[in-house]
Amino acid sequence: MKGISLVLLMIAMAFVSYLVMEDGQQQGLMQVDNAENKAEQIKQQVNNIEKEYAQKLKDATN
Repeated sequence: MKGISLVLLMIAMAFVSYLVMEDGQQQGLMQVDNAENKAEQIKQQVNNIEKEYAQKLKDATN
């Protein structure tokens, strides 16, 4: 009986570590997604600043 409970305990520990690993991967994916969104926002801001600068330069040369 002791051997069976030890096996069940090992299976339960393996399952818990699998769940923790899955959760860690999900959080990692969310962080990557957030970083990509932030990069896209910054890219858009830079694009807007470049357009604004080009317009000011065009206005200044006319």
